[in-house]
Amino acid sequence: MSTTTSEAAAAPEPSSERKAKKPLWRRILKWFLIVLLALILLVVAAVAFRLWQMPKFVLDPMTPGALTVDDSATGKYQIGDFSVELTGGEAATLTITQDDGQRVVWRSDPGSSFAAGSANTVAFEDQNGFFWAQVDRTTKLTDQSITSASSSRNSVKLSGALTDGETSTDYEMTLTPERKSAKVTNVKMKLEASGSGSGGDVDSLMIASGRDGDEGVYGFGEQYRPFDLSGSLFPILVGEQGLGRGDQPATLAADLGWGGGSLVTTYAPLPTYVTEGSRSLSLVADDASGSFAIADMTQSGQVSLESFDDVLTAEVLAAGSPSELIADRSAGISRPDSAEWVNDGAIIGLQGGTEVVRARVKEMQEAGTKISGVFLQDWVGQRKTRFGKQLWWTWQLNKETYPDWDKMVADFAKDGIRVVTYMNPYLAPEVPNSSIKSLYKEAEKEGYLVKNSSGGSYELPTAGFPVGMVDLTNPEARDWYADV
Repeated sequence: MSTTTSEAAAAPEPSSERKAKKPLWRRILKWFLIVLLALILLVVAAVAFRLWQMPKFVLDPMTPGALTVDDSATGKYQIGDFSVELTGGEAATLTITQDDGQRVVWRSDPGSSFAAGSANTVAFEDQNGFFWAQVDRTTKLTDQSITSASSSRNSVKLSGALTDGETSTDYEMTLTPERKSAKVTNVKMKLEASGSGSGGDVDSLMIASGRDGDEGVYGFGEQYRPFDLSGSLFPILVGEQGLGRGDQPATLAADLGWGGGSLVTTYAPLPTYVTEGSRSLSLVADDASGSFAIADMTQSGQVSLESFDDVLTAEVLAAGSPSELIADRSAGISRPDSAEWVNDGAIIGLQGGTEVVRARVKEMQEAGTKISGVFLQDWVGQRKTRFGKQLWWTWQLNKETYPDWDKMVADFAKDGIRVVTYMNPYLAPEVPNSSIKSLYKEAEKEGYLVKNSSGGSYELPTAGFPVGMVDLTNPEARDWYADV
């Protein structure tokens, strides 16, 4: 018997572990995505590092401590139309009233100090017109004692010490009525540290006013917060306001140049406030009161205002209603009347030069717009910087931008239109052409610019170019600049 066996040679099947080669486009896409992710991570890291570098406010506020009053100092004192009462014990309080005690003008928080002092140094960082204060405190003398009180016909004087339990400095507070007008009299509170005592000199003083629980607090100049500032802590420091000021993503983008700002940055802060109970406190307009300050409303029942000087002078006032209080706060202050023409029509902000401004005004007139003025901020001309177009801070007419300026002004005047410009206290070192003189060099030669710690002219880096600042605390500099 024969047996036939057929064997077919089968081709080996591909291994299941062997993968087909990926198309070229997929490999390119993979590496593109890897590189893109790496770039995104680098950008995020760079942005995070830039934001981490950005200066921060370090205020380290003082919290009022305890108030102790010697029995010999307690009592009630009369100064003019005001009564000053000082009580002792655990709820020691200073209270100022008027109208036979019917109206509280000012009072301290029971049991808490109303005066405090601190030895400290304050460093400022600046960039593009922004300023950041970093307070480094050596002492916080927040416990207060009153060892004596005396009165005369026109004032009450309180004396004692401010202490942190280890060091102390002596102080005096004088309360004096001050007539502002025939109907309005306030009380001036002057707090001075003598420098005697184990604590020596202090660099700042604080007055802490009492309020009824979370009684509303309003004011402090131009603030971009809820109307009631209760719970807030912020510096009283003039600077750029910022772009975005917390709203995203605008603030994040601007902060790459440290220009975003925040809720505490403002052009026009003022050391003055009013309360829901129609009471008011203002630092007096003198050199000391123009110092850097800190406002603190984070403590229930208190409003603290710290001024970085060894003298703090405040005025306190109360009225029967908010409207009456606002009117009384203006007593004794003379202001020029508002120009009547500003109410005759719109004041239009324009720029671009003589031809552009004339054309825009004509268009609006033909559309029936009543115009009382045009505001031309670029009367000094514009220059290109890394931030775009910015004004030449030389404060002289740029005739290349506004040829025939006098004729344009005269023609507008025939139509009842005023031309309004502006200037600020900053001077650019450069000038656009030889027809413009350098006010910076002139001010520097006369010593009219703010100085740095080395005695040279302080250069403020703004967005795009550095500038010098006219020292408006110098009367001669003020007169010179007024004549520019």
